[in-house]
Amino acid sequence: MKKTIQKQMLKVSFLLVLFSSSKSTVWGQGSRVPCGTEKAMKKHYNKNPVSKQQALEFDQFTREFVQNTEVGRMMSHTTYTIPVVVHVFGEDFEGYSVDDNIIKTALEKVNEDFHGLNPDFNEVIPLFRNRRGTLDVSFELAKLDPNGNPTTGINYYPQKSGFGQDDTYDDQIRQYAWDNYKYMNLYVMLDLYADGATNNSGVGWYPDSGMSDNNTARIVYNGRYLWGNDVDNEFQATLTHEFGHYLNLIHTFEGGCNEGDQVDDTPATTANYDCNTTTVLCSGAGIPNASNYMDYSSCRRMFTVGQINRMSAALQHPSRHPLWQESNLQSTGIYGLGPHLLASGFRFYEDVQNNGGIENSVTVTAEDGAEFAVTDGDLIEGIHFTASNIPSGLSVRIQANSSTSVTVSFEGNASFHSDSNDLEGSITFLNPAIVGGTSGLFNPSINNLLFDFINPYQIVYGDMDNVFVNTTFFTWVPFELGVGNATFGGFVFPEAENNLKLESGSKALVCENNSRNISLLEKGDPINSSNNWVEGGFWNEILDLRSTSYRAWEGRSGYIGFQFTNEQGRVVNGWFQASVSSDGTSYTLYDFAYHEDPNATLYAGESGLGKRLALSENLFFEDDLNDGTIAGDIVISAEEGAQFAVASGFMTEGTHFTTSNVPSGLNVRIQANGGNSAVLTLEGTASSHNGSNDISDLTVNFLDAAFIGSASSIYNASFAVVLDFANPYEVIYKDIDDITVNSGNTWGWFYLHDGRIDDFVSFMKMEN
Repeated sequence: MKKTIQKQMLKVSFLLVLFSSSKSTVWGQGSRVPCGTEKAMKKHYNKNPVSKQQALEFDQFTREFVQNTEVGRMMSHTTYTIPVVVHVFGEDFEGYSVDDNIIKTALEKVNEDFHGLNPDFNEVIPLFRNRRGTLDVSFELAKLDPNGNPTTGINYYPQKSGFGQDDTYDDQIRQYAWDNYKYMNLYVMLDLYADGATNNSGVGWYPDSGMSDNNTARIVYNGRYLWGNDVDNEFQATLTHEFGHYLNLIHTFEGGCNEGDQVDDTPATTANYDCNTTTVLCSGAGIPNASNYMDYSSCRRMFTVGQINRMSAALQHPSRHPLWQESNLQSTGIYGLGPHLLASGFRFYEDVQNNGGIENSVTVTAEDGAEFAVTDGDLIEGIHFTASNIPSGLSVRIQANSSTSVTVSFEGNASFHSDSNDLEGSITFLNPAIVGGTSGLFNPSINNLLFDFINPYQIVYGDMDNVFVNTTFFTWVPFELGVGNATFGGFVFPEAENNLKLESGSKALVCENNSRNISLLEKGDPINSSNNWVEGGFWNEILDLRSTSYRAWEGRSGYIGFQFTNEQGRVVNGWFQASVSSDGTSYTLYDFAYHEDPNATLYAGESGLGKRLALSENLFFEDDLNDGTIAGDIVISAEEGAQFAVASGFMTEGTHFTTSNVPSGLNVRIQANGGNSAVLTLEGTASSHNGSNDISDLTVNFLDAAFIGSASSIYNASFAVVLDFANPYEVIYKDIDDITVNSGNTWGWFYLHDGRIDDFVSFMKMEN
């Protein structure tokens, strides 16, 4: 529960604030953040002790495997081929693009690095040249998808973010994943952690059977840092670095000088961020191998023999071994298909008019010697092709472009086109369509064509957990709306006094003319394409809600207009309700709404629900005295035409409202504050108030007498709130792994896991 986490963070933060700093203190948005694997694996093992135990057991297998390999007793030379599928999300990677050629080149460079064919392989630091090793492994794009259809091995989708997080996005990842025991899944996106940062490079997970079972084994990589993008080819070796993690390689500097990477021929070191060839970083270890791909240096060029042996062991792991088996290489088409037809996509989207029409087309190309017999004009259904399971109201049109290309589109309007009407169809080409007939084709049919319809457009309203941001404790609060790329973050800019911001990544907010100041919209103001939309940017270009030169929001409540891209890749408009404190040191976001129709006008405060009640909170906390009394209140606002019949004084239980699930010792009080507002409090002392006594559904049900009109006309005249008690206070002791921060190891981090603070991380950093 977010608010519970925030409250507990507040209780312990006075111990940590002396040495903690946010991620932006370590690296700014303008610099490149190397790799998130160490943090991801520690978090994964903390949450999954079975995975941790299995990793320890496999470490023992690895040690035995390496020993046997080194004396030549384990196995002869083996060639490995790993089928790869690449999922690309979005089109703009901070000014760079990702296409088939970029992906293919990136994989070629990775393969060169593993085989020692990189141009700078002979420029390794002289001390380590004799330790160089190569692995006979090739990462090859799959040629057959899980349904047996020919594929490029590269899939393109609308923008998404967050797949670099440990398990928060597992459900979404599984929607796109191909069988983890048949394909290595590489996800390319810009915002890896859904925190608005666009400079994180990549993260790869070690072999883990649980992840492969759940179809979440993966590498996640920033498309702006693929080979051919950005300006620094040395940094683009980070993709090779992540592939090393996928094959169980650890950072050479893991744990500083005292832990290491479990490989004997890599000297102890701390992280190198330049090309250190002379300075000893760990006493007695000699100079570090800055040429190693598993460091962070600017001159990475090699793996060691010990690392090659460790990766060879990883290829025996239950989650990696099936990938390179002969049967799997056959089923994923690695050896080629012969003459075949290749579709550029399999999904057809309902058009923006939401009337059952289809907006996109798919190109089918004849590959590896196949040719179309019709090179101009339309192919004729029944002569050149047949179609099955096509939605009623749609007809197939196939236009010839050349002897190797046709375009498939659909005309008309589907008779039924709600989300529940999605279906899969197929097209089969007949002999007259193909030179020499279809008998020599691998696949005369294009199957699994998905018709993706959407429900009638509506306004979507969300009463989210309040997002509270202030200059003292909650200086960075990320949140998401659970749709498309709708991820945002409340942010206080640390370099300026009380500079309150709303991070939106590249998504636009409504701003004042000729500025980056977020407009204060009044209730009923229109939100559409005619507003002054301004895109967010890097961490120091995030749009301002309050600054020393912009104070329109101070002490006021209003609405923020925002945009995001939905699952169909269309930009839609929405609003957040927000307030800024009178002293300009904090702000709160309460709820939101967006219109699914990209062309519609949404009015600030419009929810689509009709008359309704809006709550300032949905959660009561036990008071800090820990005595069963309840702190705070909840403001109930009558919205969109709703109005209370009682304008002042206290409402009467039994006359104006009823309650249920109220703990013994507490009483519900509702005080009217005008016809459009009332304040809900809990008075008294709860008889039982341990954590096990929490109430998830303390219900308030307003009666007809409470409103002008009837309670039945109010969307949510009955609502539930949460009551959160705390256990008796105690001292919690945790013996964390020792962290030493010095001039050679300038930053460290750790998690607190006590059942309440699940993801809190503290950074320690030393400035020279």
